[in-house]
Amino acid sequence: MLRKLSVFIATGTYSGLIPIMPGTMGTLCWGIPLAYALSKLPTPHWAVAFVVFTAFSMIISHEAVKSFKKKDPGAIVIDEVAGFALAFFLIPFTVVNCIIVFILFRFFDILKPPPIKFFERLPGGIGIVADDLIAGILANLVTHGILRYIL
Repeated sequence: MLRKLSVFIATGTYSGLIPIMPGTMGTLCWGIPLAYALSKLPTPHWAVAFVVFTAFSMIISHEAVKSFKKKDPGAIVIDEVAGFALAFFLIPFTVVNCIIVFILFRFFDILKPPPIKFFERLPGGIGIVADDLIAGILANLVTHGILRYIL
């Protein structure tokens, strides 16, 4: 029962089982709503909620991966949700910003430039989520640069 529930949650209520671009689907279905919800919180509350969600994501991913018998199955999308939420840290939630953050986050998450690849090698749920957190950090930094110097 616990394993089935973990798969249900880790796959974003099965949105990660969509055969085409599951990570993108998870980000669209769950990452954007979570980032929007978090954007309504004061920064200290945002930080606490994010840390709790990230820890939860690592635990759920660690349990769910046992059902897939792969190190980092694409169907697990809760990692994208956590990474996308981090990508929005201290960025006002607007449609334009959402598009920028989404494109940059998916770019870094798909291409996995250094140091992202290193974090993907960490064991279990930590490795599943950590690479997306680093992609989120990179997307966040680039977005802050764009908003400050270009837009």
